[in-house]
Amino acid sequence: MAAAIPGCMVVLPANEYFDDECIFDSKSALGAYVQSVFPNQAAEIQQLIQTKLISFESQDVEKETGLTQKSFGIGRGVFLKEPLQSKQPVLFISVTTKRAGEGLRAEMSHIFDAVSEIQKVAADHRMDSVCVPVMGTGHGGLQKEVGLFALVLAICDGVSKPVGHHIKEYHIVVYQSAPAERPSISERDARRILKTAIGLFS
Repeated sequence: MAAAIPGCMVVLPANEYFDDECIFDSKSALGAYVQSVFPNQAAEIQQLIQTKLISFESQDVEKETGLTQKSFGIGRGVFLKEPLQSKQPVLFISVTTKRAGEGLRAEMSHIFDAVSEIQKVAADHRMDSVCVPVMGTGHGGLQKEVGLFALVLAICDGVSKPVGHHIKEYHIVVYQSAPAERPSISERDARRILKTAIGLFS
């Protein structure tokens, strides 16, 4: 997903606080992309995100016992049109939550909220193509196959609606640590999930 895709909006998962340490972790979708496209500039990307968030509504929640932090909610997107002179538009979107007594997690409903926001941002910025990884399956804890199923269902639900701007292409990225390694979701399982999810809308 690191290669530039002209005219395509890259979507990267974040948490509800947009303070992800995953941005420095090359094994996460967020970190792998940022470390590849913006080497040694992760802190600058974080600053761009925080500057955008100044105008966002938020609420103080107990993130951990004794620690209160501003939450921007699930399914909120921070759009950077040309971050750090890059010509690749990027949307950082919140799909995981962390609360005291609950820990870090993602739910299928979070994926639907995220896809709804993706479609709104794409419409506002006239984006016809989106590149998005399977979300919520890392630290969020969703089973990888469940994450893909939820993502495809949410996309199908969005494009089946008769009104509004429709994204023409969705490129779904499945994590693979190296070309010689197996992807996190097998091709067989991916085909089965796609067939089942799309079949519900045919």
